[in-house]
This record gives sequence, structure tokens and C-alpha cells, in this order.
Amino acid sequence: IYSTAIDVSVDANNKIHLVWTENIGLGQQTVLHYANNVSGSWATQQLSQATAVTAAMVGPRILASSNNRLDVVWGQVFPDTQPQLNVMHKRSNNGGSSWGSTNPVAITAPNSFNPALTLTTDGAIHVVWEEAIIEPPNIEFTRLRYARGTGTGLTPSWAFNPADPINI
Repeated sequence: IYSTAIDVSVDANNKIHLVWTENIGLGQQTVLHYANNVSGSWATQQLSQATAVTAAMVGPRILASSNNRLDVVWGQVFPDTQPQLNVMHKRSNNGGSSWGSTNPVAITAPNSFNPALTLTTDGAIHVVWEEAIIEPPNIEFTRLRYARGTGTGLTPSWAFNPADPINI
């Protein structure tokens, strides 16, 4: 068992919120964990899990906002039947006490990873990530992608235009 890719965010009440992945059994299982010190001591819970051949989960990021909202994004093999990473999202509207379901930000191919997120004053969540591209003759490179999530519930509505990468 080993932990990787930790991220931290501090809420408006100066409470610490963490996310990280934990790899178990030589790639047989990966778990996304969340922890906070809201009660004065550390409380930990599992947010997501990947097993067997689809045990890839990478790059979690967490963002705490002033209204007790927490947003987490990460790369995970999804759907489980396809061996490709997609950016996933999960939200809590009560400071991490409970969480909504795991939802994809966008389904892209072949792999999406290293997401980053921020919020704007209108409450929208903005996510950028790297996407691996393979073009003939088997040359792989990355480009940047962007999606905007709106809505205050546990599952934002995502606006993503697959025909509009960020070219740098």
C-alpha cells in the first residue's frame, strides 16, 4: 500500500481538506480518499475505488469554497469497460460530511489526466486538464481541454466542446 498525489484546500473556517490516492496490491486496486479536520481531529472517508484491470486513478484535486462546498476532480478509467482515463468529479455541499455521486466531466479519448479546478464568483466550476492525442504514425502528444460546470446541486451540468481544444 502506498499513497500518492495528495492535494489540500482550506475552507473559510480555516479547516483543512485533503484528497489523495492509495494504491493497493501492485496495481490491483486504487482508492481515492478524503480527509478533514473539521471536528478538531482527522476524519477520513473513501470517495471512489477502482479495481483489477481498471485500477487507474490519478491526479486528484480539491477546492473548498466559502459556502461549505467542496469539489474534487481526478483522472480515472471510466467507463470501466474501456482502458482510458477520463476526468471525474464529485461534490459535497456540507463541508465533506456527505458526497454526491461520481460523474464524468467529459468522456474523451484516449486519456485525460492532471485536472485543475477553480470557481468563479457566479459559483461556476472551471476544469482544465491534459488530454493525450495519438496521430499517425503513432505519435502521442498532449493538448489542454476545458469544461465549465454550473448548478449548485451535487451534480453540475457540464459544458464541454470536444471540437475546441486549448491550443498552445
